[in-house]
Amino acid sequence: MYESIPIVMTAIFDGRKYEGPYTIDAKDVPPTPGVYLICTGSSGGEKIIALYESDDMKTHMASNPERDEWFRNKDDGNNSYNDDALRAYYLEENSQSIRQDIILKMVERRPYRIPCYRPPVDDF
Repeated sequence: MYESIPIVMTAIFDGRKYEGPYTIDAKDVPPTPGVYLICTGSSGGEKIIALYESDDMKTHMASNPERDEWFRNKDDGNNSYNDDALRAYYLEENSQSIRQDIILKMVERRPYRIPCYRPPVDDF
């Protein structure tokens, strides 16, 4: 009898391996600390339209208040709520400071503005 082996898919973003693509319903994203990306297809590749860090990626993604923004910024030519046009990738990382650094560097390296990115607000 053969043992079932799960298929693990990865994608490289800024030199780091992310698991994915997954649907944005978050059912396959673990409830662990990390960084997750919301992407849409663009010229045969992936365009990051949102990125987040969280202590619980699954819960954060499933209840993210910016979900409507993801649909408004996807590249399929219409604003319909078609989940197939959006994909999620994740990277597990326990350290919040490393997660924040990953996000800031990704934003700096993109040749385009990430539409759903909200920079940290200084509360001074």
